[in-house]
Amino acid sequence: MRKFLVFGIPLLLAGFASPSANAVENYVSVNGGLGLMSNSTVGVDYVSNSDTDISLDESWGTGSTVGAAYGLVIEPFRTELAVGYQNNKLDDIVGRGLSDDQHGDVSVLSMMVNGYYDFDIAAFQPYVTCGIGYARVGMDYYEQGYQAVNDIKSAFAYQFGAGVGVPITKCLTFDVGYRYFATTDVKYDSVDEHNVKLTTLKYDIATSNIIAGLRYTF
Repeated sequence: MRKFLVFGIPLLLAGFASPSANAVENYVSVNGGLGLMSNSTVGVDYVSNSDTDISLDESWGTGSTVGAAYGLVIEPFRTELAVGYQNNKLDDIVGRGLSDDQHGDVSVLSMMVNGYYDFDIAAFQPYVTCGIGYARVGMDYYEQGYQAVNDIKSAFAYQFGAGVGVPITKCLTFDVGYRYFATTDVKYDSVDEHNVKLTTLKYDIATSNIIAGLRYTF
């Protein structure tokens, strides 16, 4: 996180610079791809003082991610406002397994301010990017036939990554890239079948996304 603040924020702010020699262009973009969510280390705080607080690992299956953005181009910089959505299914509770009556999923709706630096190399445009923003992280978990967790929490979000743009026409660019996206920890209450609180669960959310999309400049 500290490295992101040191190196990422200057890059993000650079996207707002407006050299008078360069014309400002607008663009819209859409993308989609694979969301590879990292295992979550879940802190479990029991309500009863007689129980020992523990932590466990949950692994998530490969999910999907989609996004859209509106941005400004001031070569070689770009700045955009972006919205994204990702969903992943619970794959395993490490050390405990996952029974037939246990299942869950996590969804992330994000709103980000992203900055880019584009490199113009022959017919390709490699880039680096970073961003900060806001996320709504929804968690659903079912155990033994009842819904133990059903809640949405807000969190600070950040991301960084790289990719390459391939111009198709003067205005249209094909984009493929990688994003590492993460949020601050989020907490949820779990309940029993009588809706009585049992534990507080603290999740760390991080995901590696491989995306492809189109960008139209006008």
